[in-house]
Amino acid sequence: AYHSARPERARKFVSAERYLEGTSLHPHGNHLGITARGQAFVFERAQGAVLQLGAREGVRYRLPTWLADGLHVALISDVGGIETLEVYDAKTSERTYAFEGFDLGRVQDIY
Repeated sequence: AYHSARPERARKFVSAERYLEGTSLHPHGNHLGITARGQAFVFERAQGAVLQLGAREGVRYRLPTWLADGLHVALISDVGGIETLEVYDAKTSERTYAFEGFDLGRVQDIY
């Protein structure tokens, strides 16, 4: 018999409902920002692709918060083991700003 770790390494599709960690409704109600299993996503209300924000692996995100302009989403990341506030463009998924070098402690909420 041949024993392999392949089943453990294979991609796994899971119900997002079970792993939903945080949500943020767009200021106009037409988009939703979520975090599930430590990854951040932006959904359009009725159509369009789901857009993943941030790194694909190795970084966990939480507390998605739409900014008042409706174009950017703020997130807390644990990049490098330190909590960092990062801002992403909700259309391109590019990081536009990161508050690096600040000791934020354990962030509980973003206002």
